[in-house]
Amino acid sequence: MPHIIIEYSANLAEVAAIPDLLSAVHQTAAGSGVFEIGAIRTRAVGRELVMIGDGNPNNGFILIIVRLKAGREPAVQEKFAAALMDTASRYLATAFEERFVTLNVEIHEIPSLNLRRRSGD
Repeated sequence: MPHIIIEYSANLAEVAAIPDLLSAVHQTAAGSGVFEIGAIRTRAVGRELVMIGDGNPNNGFILIIVRLKAGREPAVQEKFAAALMDTASRYLATAFEERFVTLNVEIHEIPSLNLRRRSGD
C-alpha cells in the first residue's frame, strides 16, 4: 500500500490538468519499485473553500499526502517524495507561471494497528 492523496485548491483546475497530474503521480509510484503496483491507491480531492496567503482568489495549492505502512528507511521515503515533487512540478509548470501556487509533499507512516477486509474474505 500506499494511499496517495492529491489535495488541491479547485481553482487550479482552470490552469492545470488535474486528471493528468493524478495519472502521472500514480505512474511515478508504480515505477518507483517501492510498492507492489496492485497496492497503490491514488486519488485527487479538490477543495472549493480555501483561503491562501493574502486571500487572492487566484492563489492555489497542491498537497500530495502519502500514507504508507511503517518501516521504510528514511532515505527511501525521501527519494520517493522527491520523485513525486519532480513529477508534480512538471505537470504544474504552467500554473506556476500564471499564479501563486504552493506545492508540498508529505509522507506519513500508518501505525501497524490496522483492520482490513478484502472482498472474498
